[in-house]
Amino acid sequence: MNKKIAKNFLDKFKVIDIRNSNSLTQISTQSANQVIVTYSEKDPTDYNVQLSQDTNWLVFTDHFNSQWDLSGSSSLPFYEMVNGFYIKDKKGQLKLQYKPQRYANLGIELSVISLGIVFLVITLRAVKK
Repeated sequence: MNKKIAKNFLDKFKVIDIRNSNSLTQISTQSANQVIVTYSEKDPTDYNVQLSQDTNWLVFTDHFNSQWDLSGSSSLPFYEMVNGFYIKDKKGQLKLQYKPQRYANLGIELSVISLGIVFLVITLRAVKK
């Protein structure tokens, strides 16, 4: 294998040797350069995501659907079943949203407004009688 290709390969993947490890704690301390992902769930279709350091990829382990959006990055299939996002040059707080939910929310808002208008018209007609 070409040394340049091997270096590029090893730069992209972290290899952890677990042959002589006696515990999970020992294995986890070997991977100190892990990216820690913290998130808060507003609802099942809306998350705020914070990364501990810069990274190129984020994998969201929900069933793959290309309609997920991470701060402008579209979802790509990882292992043909989960969502992956290429996030190079995106830092700080990221927003993960399921795009079709916007239309459902708009439909709910329009339905509530329509119901309010109908209720108001019925009330005004009842008062006039």
